[in-house]
Amino acid sequence: MDEITVLALNEINLNNYKNFYVVAKTLNFTKASEILCVSQPAISYSIKKLEEELKCKLFERNGREIELTKDGEILYHYVKISYHNLFYGMKKIQDDDDYNNYVIKIGVPTHIGTYLLSKIIEKFIKEYPGIKFKIVSKSTQELVKMLEYHELDCIIDSYPIDAKNDNIEIVNLIEFSNCFVGNDKFISLANSKEINIEEFNNYPLLLPASTTSTMMLLNEILKEQNITLNPKIDVSTTEVMLDMVRRGMGIGYFTKMSVFDDIIAKKLYEIPVNIKLPKALIQLAYIEDFLNKPAYRFIELVKNETEKFKVKSNKSIRLIYNQQCPYNCYFCHHEGINEIRESKLKEEDIVFLFKSLNKGIGINEIHITGGEPLISSRIDNFIKELYENKAIISLTTNGFYVDNKISLFKYINKVNISLHSFNEEKYEKISGLKDSYKRVIKNIKELRNQYPVLKIGINMTIIKDFNDDVESLKRIISFSKSINASLKLIALFNDEKNCVNNETLIPIIENMGYTFKTKTFRKIVYQKDNHDILLTMCTCDAVKQKRGNCNQNNDLYVTMDGLINLCRFNEENISIYDEIINRKEGELLNKIDIACDELGKGCICKEK
Repeated sequence: MDEITVLALNEINLNNYKNFYVVAKTLNFTKASEILCVSQPAISYSIKKLEEELKCKLFERNGREIELTKDGEILYHYVKISYHNLFYGMKKIQDDDDYNNYVIKIGVPTHIGTYLLSKIIEKFIKEYPGIKFKIVSKSTQELVKMLEYHELDCIIDSYPIDAKNDNIEIVNLIEFSNCFVGNDKFISLANSKEINIEEFNNYPLLLPASTTSTMMLLNEILKEQNITLNPKIDVSTTEVMLDMVRRGMGIGYFTKMSVFDDIIAKKLYEIPVNIKLPKALIQLAYIEDFLNKPAYRFIELVKNETEKFKVKSNKSIRLIYNQQCPYNCYFCHHEGINEIRESKLKEEDIVFLFKSLNKGIGINEIHITGGEPLISSRIDNFIKELYENKAIISLTTNGFYVDNKISLFKYINKVNISLHSFNEEKYEKISGLKDSYKRVIKNIKELRNQYPVLKIGINMTIIKDFNDDVESLKRIISFSKSINASLKLIALFNDEKNCVNNETLIPIIENMGYTFKTKTFRKIVYQKDNHDILLTMCTCDAVKQKRGNCNQNNDLYVTMDGLINLCRFNEENISIYDEIINRKEGELLNKIDIACDELGKGCICKEK
């Protein structure tokens, strides 16, 4: 039988359950009588009728005090859920559009709330100044119960939010790094390249409780490597451990976001270790059916802001390092920077920029490009220092000077080599350098011989009636496959007369046995025997074709005059020169936040 049939046949008196709920909640008949405005004898009679109906005893009386029996606790659990559902159903209808009186209730640990949530709440209040917030910090298990009883609109907590209720929706938001930190007593360790993690046993070590998700993930990694850490103090709360570490009582292990401001202010120092530390996954939990509009919009803002953070952390620094180019090719790629910029920044300034963005945002890639980077005499030490700071380094070069810098490539993860044509006569005509073709081909082969696992990409801009014939394409495809280098065939940007639509090359590629692999924002990828051919267009062309958003796909284009260039079509930029030169890390990261929001906002391609 369904619920309606049971109610009808058994003549269930819902008033009896209401009286039971208030008595069970207060455990006091007198208080219940006052709340319900019903006489105490009437309430006692109501409870007695309910006990007769259920054939069980609901309360034990101990003098003037009462307590729930085991059956009473079971009934109270379900009645409480029922009345909460009824109450929040009424509230949802009454307050659905009320942005002036609604209180958004969030369950979140303080170490997450301080860094992640504060900025989002601040942004929401600016749009809806009448909204109020209530923040609750308890154990994950307690927060889940409160969510089930609709005492919270949502939970933001570390993985795993273990909710067995099918109505609770759980969304993965973002990952944050973990780190070991100490105050200035431990600055010598912080200045080390990295220390063996077992050395922490020689120092006072403070660790989170073993039952926390942060510590459980670390212990899994330590167990795999047969490593045991012996903490001086086990600390159950982040706040207490942070205070102890600030006081110099030891080295602590934290989610990086909880100590980020201290690291930026140089109150605490991150200590590098010789193992890859696990990341903390932050999750969002809510019951959608019980959200009214204010809470729903807040949750959407949480999702959007954390997605923006992920986009930002996945960007790379695209450094327009050296705009000088020794070749005479008319289509030399200037990365959208048309004028020659003054080289005001030194290499150590760029290293500071990388370290700041890596520590503060999680950016770990830097792409060195623009003109010909390898003609710089300073690039050797620069790349080595980036490598020592764990940068993932890629480099774009013509290939002519590779043999002069061959030892440099042990620090590089990927090199893109521009090859204008696979025809010696045409190549030398466009480069203007005698024997340049032979030297570049020789350098590519030598690079592969010396570095068998180095990622090598061959970049060729396809130009109408110059290198778009079938035989030329077949030769470059075969060559790139023979040296295990990916091949990028690039559509010439902003030159309709000489541009070739790359998709017209697909029949040639397919006739050589290549099959479609994937399609991204501006690339179509074909593959054969693990060899990739990428048909690529400029970001601006991709936006024109409405394939995606340049804000999400553009890197941070940085020139050596300390500007972040916001668009490849206009002169919009943001200066970070003063922040870099004066080593103002906090202000620098604020500027990066602004730049990431402003990227592509003036995009004229999007408007068309």
